[in-house]
Amino acid sequence: MPFEPKFWEKRFWTDTGNRVWRLLELARLSLDVLKGDESEEYIRASAVLSKAIVEKISEEYELEEPELPELSGADAVTEYMKQLADTAIGRDEAVTLAWTIRFTTLEYIFASYPVLKAKPELLDTLLDFLGSDLVYDPPNIFKSGDIDLTIYAFKGYLDNVDLVIDIVHEGKEQFRYRLKIIDKETDPSKQGLGSLLVKLGLVSWYIISRRPGLLTIYRSPDIRSVYLDRAGTRIPSVARELVDSMGVVFLGDGSPFHIDSETVSGNGQHIVIFSSEQYKPSFPMPKACKDSVYTVHGGIFSRKGLCVETNITLSEANYSFTEESNWRVSAIELLRSLSPYIFLGVIDVVRLSNDQWIIFTRI
Repeated sequence: MPFEPKFWEKRFWTDTGNRVWRLLELARLSLDVLKGDESEEYIRASAVLSKAIVEKISEEYELEEPELPELSGADAVTEYMKQLADTAIGRDEAVTLAWTIRFTTLEYIFASYPVLKAKPELLDTLLDFLGSDLVYDPPNIFKSGDIDLTIYAFKGYLDNVDLVIDIVHEGKEQFRYRLKIIDKETDPSKQGLGSLLVKLGLVSWYIISRRPGLLTIYRSPDIRSVYLDRAGTRIPSVARELVDSMGVVFLGDGSPFHIDSETVSGNGQHIVIFSSEQYKPSFPMPKACKDSVYTVHGGIFSRKGLCVETNITLSEANYSFTEESNWRVSAIELLRSLSPYIFLGVIDVVRLSNDQWIIFTRI
């Protein structure tokens, strides 16, 4: 939700680096305790991301190695879970800052953080520090006066992915399609600091909310659902009305796909999984399609479908894209209506290229 972190101050980033370094050391202790447990992969992901964040911040600022009390066994894991919860999206200032600007138009960033509108040079410094690339440079008419639809996004965040399709067999000869969006990049050093912070927030959400393996003994609220439920209530009614009137749809909205899970694997790969409705084998075999692939042509957006299908033996599955539909919307209408959704993280963007995006929803 909107807040005013003092990210232009040195202390903001040294405090962030010191917090994440403490999380890294607690993760290492917890990995020793939970070796071989189902939770190990996710704790390792938090350690991989924390290490990369500490290294990147250390390139600019001097950090202090944390002094931990003598911890072992369950005590170490308890402290890890507490620190991890404090690192979640919506709780940690730096993580939440990165979350809100990861794919947001400059005009919405300026509206949300007035200090950046007053001192735009601070935004240049921030985007550079977080490792951002220009991904949408709109026509001049959409970046003049109070209008600026320019979008920057973090290197390594949903910008180089594989789409993987498989079949999930259900009872009574029924099946579902499962669509996985998976990062190709596994080297944290090649990702921007902003991407690493957001991924750390996502793995925090996953561990605290799902409590995999032996972590199930730790009672904690579903902080992901709490945040997204609250975020959903913060979307302005005018934005909702525009999205509905334009017929904007998102992958994962339940027809035919819903979002199953979103996490980060042990090597730092971001993974988003969607499942389709149930189907029965027939001839021709049923396809699951969603018009959720948006293409920008200068100042105009068009749309086409993402489809998945299988053969009669259910032995293989693949995806394809449909031809573009007749749907057309101006960039100013679409991006202004989607900006609060993106800023709050209710929806997100997978970049197949700078001008072709899959838009999915988390709720």
